[in-house]
Amino acid sequence: MTSQILTTAHEAALSNLMHEHRHFRPSPKFAAQANVTESAYATAAADQTAFWAEQASLLSWVKPWDQVLDWSDAPFAKWFVGGRLNVAVNGASPGFPDTGCVLIVPQFRHGCEVLRR
Repeated sequence: MTSQILTTAHEAALSNLMHEHRHFRPSPKFAAQANVTESAYATAAADQTAFWAEQASLLSWVKPWDQVLDWSDAPFAKWFVGGRLNVAVNGASPGFPDTGCVLIVPQFRHGCEVLRR
């Protein structure tokens, strides 16, 4: 009997938590320094694939993608099919100079590959 009461009480508490409608907006000062503005939401909603293609184009690609989004094996999606990133270059600050440094990109199943920027 006690476990049934606890279960019912827990269900009621969880049910209450699932009806959260509060919004916590950032302060105007914080929002002013954001990288993404309110307009990005409308742009993404209008054409999600184009939006993410534009965002991805800001990265440095070793090989550009052939297809932005592949849903042929739904519910599993593949993004930027055929594309190849050099994570070390993209992880550096945006102003990273082209120094000709050797970068090592791990290929976890195939050893390591050395690339020149």
